[in-house]
Amino acid sequence: MGSSARLQAPTVPSSRPIGAYALDQAEDGKKAGGPPDYAKVFPRLFESIKDDFVSKRKETIRRNLSRFLARLDGEELDPKDAARAEEMLKRLKDEHGYCEKCAAEAMGYLLSVRG
Repeated sequence: MGSSARLQAPTVPSSRPIGAYALDQAEDGKKAGGPPDYAKVFPRLFESIKDDFVSKRKETIRRNLSRFLARLDGEELDPKDAARAEEMLKRLKDEHGYCEKCAAEAMGYLLSVRG
């Protein structure tokens, strides 16, 4: 693993943001319950993690969207890609109420703006 793959640690001691978060969450000087929301405590670190995740998977997402659209256009896909496209279409229909044509338009648009 190269040094560019590592995330940068926060520049402040880790106890400082945690302590500030705990004080912000306390009501009337009482101890706040539950663990801290680390995404709120370390927003830049979590943003870096998210950006890294998306950048590493961008090509895979683009390829899957392209194959999904090819399947809807009637192209033959290998069995694994065909199954993935069918599952994607099923979820778009069942969970989001898309018809096949609307799913194609939405995924085509997504590919054009993010691909």
